[in-house]
Formats: sequence, structure tokens, C-alpha cells
Amino acid sequence: MGSNASVQIVPRNENDIYVIAQKASRGDREALGLLCEKIAKGVLFQLITLLGNRANAEDVSQEVLIRVCSNIHTLRDIKTFRGWLARIIVNEKNRFLQKQLRHEPALNVDDHTEDLQESSDDLIPHNYVENTETHSIVMNIVQKLPDKQKEAVMLHYYSELSVTEVAKTMQVTTQTVSKNLSLARDKIKQGLGRVFP
Repeated sequence: MGSNASVQIVPRNENDIYVIAQKASRGDREALGLLCEKIAKGVLFQLITLLGNRANAEDVSQEVLIRVCSNIHTLRDIKTFRGWLARIIVNEKNRFLQKQLRHEPALNVDDHTEDLQESSDDLIPHNYVENTETHSIVMNIVQKLPDKQKEAVMLHYYSELSVTEVAKTMQVTTQTVSKNLSLARDKIKQGLGRVFP
């Protein structure tokens, strides 16, 4: 393998999210519809976790999908799709929170994710949690994290962005992201330790 050899980053499967996003970015309306269909559950899941309220998450999810449809043509490098989508989610979440005159009480994320879990094998990376019971416990812990830690966890472990990409999305330094992830991991371990001594 010579030094000029490149690694294929974008899979060729026609159903792959990157292939669909690329077609959508080139004006394929059918691909755009399919793209929104494929990302909708994941977007909703992230927003339920970040906002703690299903009704608000559904409203913001709609805004995210509208932004995706309106701006997909601006996506030049298909390899940046995950980061591009994550920035839209964070921006819409922040926009929504800025409009709120007062904070609503946080709700238990378990109340809102049961219906997603049945068909959501693709929503959470398999190495994130291994079974439904652990998933439920971890998500309860994540839900109670401070906002910046929660956002960093969702972007890094759920959206699978690198620390650098998370920093760019959150508009903070990589050191801040690393610190937030470290603090969050410690809290998750402590929480699991209390449940599974």
C-alpha cells in the first residue's frame, strides 16, 4: 500500500446515511425525505435528553428538520455531516432555551424514551450501553448532569464527534470538553457504582 493510498471513509451502501445526505445535498428531494426519516428518531432522542421534556423536544426536533431541509445544499464535505447535524441540534436547542422566560422542571428521561427503545438499536452506539437496564440508569444519570457536561456527552458518545468537533460545536476549547467529559464519566461511574456495588 503506497503513501498515496487513501482510506474509504464514506461507505458505498445506497442506504448509508452519508450516501443519502450527499444525494440530498445535490438536490435529490426523495433522498432528502429519506434523510429526514432516518435522522428524526435520533434527533428527538438527543433533544429529549438535552431538554428533559418530550413536548419541547418534539417542537425543537421539527425546527432541526426544517433547518436540515433548508440548508442541506450548503453541506460541501459529506464527511462533516455528523458535526453539521450536531451543530444544528445544539443551535436550535440553544435558540429554544433563550426564548424561555423561565426554566421548566426537568423530567425523568425514562418517561419519554421507552417508546424509542423498542426500535432504537441504532440510536445509541452499542459500546455506550449494553442492555436496557443499564441504558435506563445511564440516561437518568446523564439527564441530571449539568448542561455543558450533558451536551458534551451526547455530542461525543451519541453523535460520535471527536473532542475537537465537540469543542467546535459547543464553541469552547478542547480542554473544556475533555474536562466536562471526564467529570461526566466520573459521575456516571459513581452512579453505576451505587446501583451495581
